[in-house]
Amino acid sequence: MARRCDNSRTIQWRAAIDGFKDRPLLGYGLENHNLAWSAHFDPRIYGIDTDIYDRTHNQFLETLATAGLVGAAAFLGIWIAIGVTLARAYRAGRLSAAGVAVLSGLQVAYATYLFFWFFDLNSTMLWILIAAVIASRGTVGSVVLEASGHVEGAKTRPILALASIVALAAAIYGEGYTPLRVSRALAEIDSPSGSPAQTLSQYEVLSNSAARQSAQTPMVMGGFIGSLRPRLNEIRGNPSQRRMLDRAFTESFAVFSREIHRDTLNDRLYTHEGALLLEAAQFYGSPSYQQQAIDAFHKAIELSPHRVQQRLLLADVYTGERDYERALVVLSDAVKSDPQLGEPRYKLAQAYIGAGRSDSALAMLQSSLGLGFVGAPDTYLSMGTRLEFAGRSKEAAKLYADYLEAKYTKAVWSRSGVIDTPVPTADIAVAAHLPLLYARAQDSELAIKTAAALSAFDPSRASIVDRFVSDIGARRRGSWVARNSLLPCASVRASRWPDSVVLGACGVFRRKL
Repeated sequence: MARRCDNSRTIQWRAAIDGFKDRPLLGYGLENHNLAWSAHFDPRIYGIDTDIYDRTHNQFLETLATAGLVGAAAFLGIWIAIGVTLARAYRAGRLSAAGVAVLSGLQVAYATYLFFWFFDLNSTMLWILIAAVIASRGTVGSVVLEASGHVEGAKTRPILALASIVALAAAIYGEGYTPLRVSRALAEIDSPSGSPAQTLSQYEVLSNSAARQSAQTPMVMGGFIGSLRPRLNEIRGNPSQRRMLDRAFTESFAVFSREIHRDTLNDRLYTHEGALLLEAAQFYGSPSYQQQAIDAFHKAIELSPHRVQQRLLLADVYTGERDYERALVVLSDAVKSDPQLGEPRYKLAQAYIGAGRSDSALAMLQSSLGLGFVGAPDTYLSMGTRLEFAGRSKEAAKLYADYLEAKYTKAVWSRSGVIDTPVPTADIAVAAHLPLLYARAQDSELAIKTAAALSAFDPSRASIVDRFVSDIGARRRGSWVARNSLLPCASVRASRWPDSVVLGACGVFRRKL
């Protein structure tokens, strides 16, 4: 775990150095490491940790990247001032050698801490307090001047006092109550506790508030609308709910527009806006929204060419339109951006299947499984059945076996192993079908080995597996090779109270083949 953290840090450090080379004088702007990270995104981060970073985890490099040489000089000036003040206090006799050593050690310790972290509220306040102590030792006389008595000619100023009270009240309202109201609304959308209508009512608060908000706000708004996708038909048919969702779309797009205007280089804003535009395209059946989504994804790719999410979303749009050639181009670029990622290869395989290029699809599926990525069962079933129809049953069997092993580890081949995760009906169907493919290919060893998967998924099927293993070991294949499943499909269908799991698993390959 520590090694993974170290690797993620050094990747961020290199991005900060590259960001400094882009804008050496003024940098990307304070608190904008995420922009330098987007511009110099390293796909290796996908194998280590989250791909979203808004800090460099090295304050010195972050200052260089976000504030440039000007900001770095100012930052260095603080440390120089502290050192000069320590020296002055020692020469003036207001600090002993031991005191200088302790206070200098604290500065070195904090500088070391900042080399691996960043300014945060807790540590920064202590640093400022220590700097204040050093300043007080370096100043001859009282730091705070106190009035010696009544000042002649002093007058009360009620108008000034009233203005101060009004300014304080305005500050409390503008910087206290208003941000709190926005934060509560955002929390309700991010973790909804009421009905969708109650949650959607909070959108107006976010879109109309004058409080300063982060780029996270429109992303959370868009994310909640995306979570309503299974209910879109129901909402479309309800006039009041439809009006509320119409307003939510309008308000979300307004907040996205505001944030993008403020933060034009943030590729994640364009990516999430594109995802919301796709939801609107589906809800309204609008080609215009879909084209806007495509444009947003292209802009996100332009800003961060090595991040794969926007490419995968763009490819999904083309695949949905059956424009497989464009999808193949986008996904091929995604694979090139990081050849060690499994998901782009899996998506590319789906596009190859759509384009009718089975051999290329098979190669991509197998390579994605080799990289540890496992997609939806239907994709492997679709590819496998194509291979079976083409008389390539052994290749289909290998694909199924690789799929099960990647998803459930090698424990799937151990009859004493325990699979402690829910097993979909499709996977049970594959486990019951796979050994028969090897039996037809007269590969008894693999037929016996892969039959164990059915026992691992469902120990109650052990007797069926034992019978199959016994027959294969005794070279009695005849009663099995004509079947599609180890499961007793015919007897289950004829049963008065059929086993729903077996019935569903038997139906998978009956439909496919």
